[in-house]
Amino acid sequence: MLGPLLALTLLNAATAGEPPAESAISPAIVALEDLSRADRQRIDRYNLCGMLVRAQAKQPGGAMHEWDVAISEFWRDDRPVAAVEAAAFAYDRRPDDRVVRAPLAEMRFEVEGAGEPVTARMLDGPNVDGGMIGELATAMAEQVFDALDAGTSVRVDLTFVNDRRETIVLRTRRSVLGFWGRFPHGRAAPVRACLAKLAPATQPFGPTRRDPHRG
Repeated sequence: MLGPLLALTLLNAATAGEPPAESAISPAIVALEDLSRADRQRIDRYNLCGMLVRAQAKQPGGAMHEWDVAISEFWRDDRPVAAVEAAAFAYDRRPDDRVVRAPLAEMRFEVEGAGEPVTARMLDGPNVDGGMIGELATAMAEQVFDALDAGTSVRVDLTFVNDRRETIVLRTRRSVLGFWGRFPHGRAAPVRACLAKLAPATQPFGPTRRDPHRG
C-alpha cells in the first residue's frame, strides 16, 4: 500500500514458531480512512475510490497485532476492477517497531447477511513496505464498503505464505465525534459518492493512493 500506507520493513522471521490460529479475532479498534484519487483533467471525477481499514488487537501474551487492508476500485482497460492490498503486523511496545508477521497468500471476505464469501488471491509482492496485492470482485468490494459504513460485520479469513491461517472480524463503531473509528472517514470522498463519479484514468497510476486532493 504502498507508499505511506505501511512504511515498514519486511521481516519474514517474525512468524517463526507461531502457534496455529484457533478462533476468530475481533479487533478492538477498526478504523477507516477514505481512499480517493481526483482526476487532474476532470475535476469533478475520480480515477480511484476505496477505503483503508486499520485494525488492532492485543494478544494474550501482551504483543499487539495490527492489520492494514486497502480496498480500491478503479478502471482497467474498459471496465472497473477492485484491488486489495494488505499486510499483518506485530509489535511489543512501540507502533514504530512493528514488523510484518508474514506475507499474505490469500484473503477470503464474507459480509454478514450478504451471501457467499469471495476470495482474493495475492498476485504480487511483498513490496518494499511488506504489503501483498491481489484482485477482488467489484461486487464484494462494494459490499465491504457498505458493511463498514453501516457497522455490519465483515469476516476476513487470512492465509499466510507459511500456511498459517487466521480469521479477523471487522466491525466499525461510531465514535463520539460521529466518525467511524479514529480516522476521518467521510470528509473527503465517501466511497459511494466517489464511485458514482469514477472514470477511466487519464494517466497511469498504481492501485491505491491516499491523497484525495491531488491526482
